[in-house]
Amino acid sequence: MNFLYPSYLFAISAILIPIIIHLFNFQRPVKVLFTNVSFLEVVKESTSTRFRLKQILILLSRILFILFLVLAFAQPIIQGNGIGAKSKNNVGVYLDNSYSMENELEDGKALDVVTKSLLSLVDLNPTSTNYALLTNNFEGKDLFKRNKDRFSERLSEIKFSNEYRSGDEVNNRFKNLSDLDSKSINNYYWFSDFQKSTMGSLENLEFDSLSEYYWIPVQNKEVSNVFIDSVWLGTPYVKVNQNNEINVKLNYQGNEERKEVNLKLNIDGIQVSSAVAEVSNGISLVVKIPFNITGNSVKKCILSIDDSPISFDNQYFFTINPSPKVKVLLIDDEDNSYLRNLFSNEDIFVVTSTSSGSLDYSAIPVSNLIVFNAVKNIPVSLSESIADFVKKGGELIYVPSRTTDINNLNSLLKSLNISQVDSYSADTLGDRGLYTLVPPDFNNPFFKNIFEKKDHNISMPYAFPILYSQSQSNGLLKFKNGRSFLSEFSSGKGKLFFFTAPFNSGYTNFPRHALFVPVLYKIGFDSFSSYEKLGYSFQDKNFTIELTDPRVENIFTLEGNGIKFIPDQRISGKQLVVEIPDREMGPGFYSLVNKQGNIERIVALNFGKKESIMEFYTIDELKKVQAVHPNVKILPLNNTDSFLKDFKNEEQGRPLWKYCLILCLLFLLTEILLIRFF
Repeated sequence: MNFLYPSYLFAISAILIPIIIHLFNFQRPVKVLFTNVSFLEVVKESTSTRFRLKQILILLSRILFILFLVLAFAQPIIQGNGIGAKSKNNVGVYLDNSYSMENELEDGKALDVVTKSLLSLVDLNPTSTNYALLTNNFEGKDLFKRNKDRFSERLSEIKFSNEYRSGDEVNNRFKNLSDLDSKSINNYYWFSDFQKSTMGSLENLEFDSLSEYYWIPVQNKEVSNVFIDSVWLGTPYVKVNQNNEINVKLNYQGNEERKEVNLKLNIDGIQVSSAVAEVSNGISLVVKIPFNITGNSVKKCILSIDDSPISFDNQYFFTINPSPKVKVLLIDDEDNSYLRNLFSNEDIFVVTSTSSGSLDYSAIPVSNLIVFNAVKNIPVSLSESIADFVKKGGELIYVPSRTTDINNLNSLLKSLNISQVDSYSADTLGDRGLYTLVPPDFNNPFFKNIFEKKDHNISMPYAFPILYSQSQSNGLLKFKNGRSFLSEFSSGKGKLFFFTAPFNSGYTNFPRHALFVPVLYKIGFDSFSSYEKLGYSFQDKNFTIELTDPRVENIFTLEGNGIKFIPDQRISGKQLVVEIPDREMGPGFYSLVNKQGNIERIVALNFGKKESIMEFYTIDELKKVQAVHPNVKILPLNNTDSFLKDFKNEEQGRPLWKYCLILCLLFLLTEILLIRFF
């Protein structure tokens, strides 16, 4: 305990005054004559004891009155936890402005309460203090320190951000700021709701042992929240003027066991469908919503739910491209009618059919799917172009010729980093047999949504393979001896689907079998939808689209929600990869516009789902972290007034003069009562 005015303590010597008065009572005793001496002695003894006790109590009351009166003037304080001892020339402030800070406290939204508390806290610090502000945006303009006035002005500009940061990211960012500026920061204030899903583990943070850290957890109320986790189509693509279906995955965390929510689907501003779902606490639920669309333009879709009090994640934005066009390049040296008719009969496919000798190489990078059928010998230049196409995300179907050049084929496979193949020799022809394929593995992701029911007794086609792969682990359709008829191989970002038998009638009946259409269509659909999603999250960091014509050099701008800027971007083959910037961008629809002013694609951006999980570190849990890091001080924030009071007590010490004054008056009252009634 310390004293603000210790010089007043000399007045404690005034307690000698009541002691002297007690020891030297100058009143002369009065003699009273009485005849009954024995009775008088008893009365005298009793009165004398009572009198001495009264005088002692009065003396103690006077001494304590003087003592606490002097202490009240000396103003004792209980010293804080040591933060005030650190230099306040440079202070680092982390302000969590994520959307979970929309939660309501006693004095309003958490972010507003924090901002108000920070402005008041600035007034407590010396005017010479400089501040380094850090928000979830990690903006470049916050790399340098500000004085009191500029810092207060910057606080007034803070808005909610779609970004959230882990404790490790915040700590490392402050370290980088210190490295940029030679004037070190040794006091840090962290204002956050300390949401578990975004903050991550706090025990393993590495703090500067020479600095002091103030953690100010915003005490959010426990709330229930239902949010849309993801959205996907029930079919590989959407057809116009037909019944379609979309799947919605809902998550719920709250105090109630179950909660009922209403879902609404709006397409281009018109509600087209709705559903009611009952979600259980901690269990994901998939809801199927039917819809119908007209026209072939890209549709802007909004899924909304009716949920409170958390509302920032009640909408999910996504786009639907009706009947997207899959560009198929059919390189066919035998003019196979099955393949040509297969892709030509469906509007979703745009087929370019040619032979290997008359191929226009410029058609390769703009295709989604390339089909090699009965190409005996692949030129080196074509092999290189195909390998580049696959590695950048394209898909290739290879159907061998009856007279395939094995060495030439293996050269292509080698460039794709795929296992080599061998042909059946005269002494291994018998090993081809049992010829009939076995039913597919329905657990393989490739066959998901192909069959309405899993029939293990399905009638299967036969085939006489002329090739076999040295790797049998990637088989989609197999013979009874375990070797593959159709294999799937990954190469870079793309895939190769490899058949081991020609499609000629003497080798297989697969083109006439019921499996032919769904298997080939599945490959074709996946070639378009393998990297484009209905909606993206700000935490995805980037999104990928297929360019209409990758041969044209372009610089694209992103426009929407009242902003327009050129994002970081790069072209890889026919794909454009666009970086999602760390800036204040609200959820919604954004148009990717080329330099000619044409819209290349409309993309939908949404909040990250971690922000919707309303679980926060409790004070007790934060104190466990404090036990590991003794230079971390925890000061809860419920409202501005209580926070400032507690902060002053920690920073400047707890003043006790009021208590001294109360005790002083109490002992004065005690003396009066003793004299009057005792």
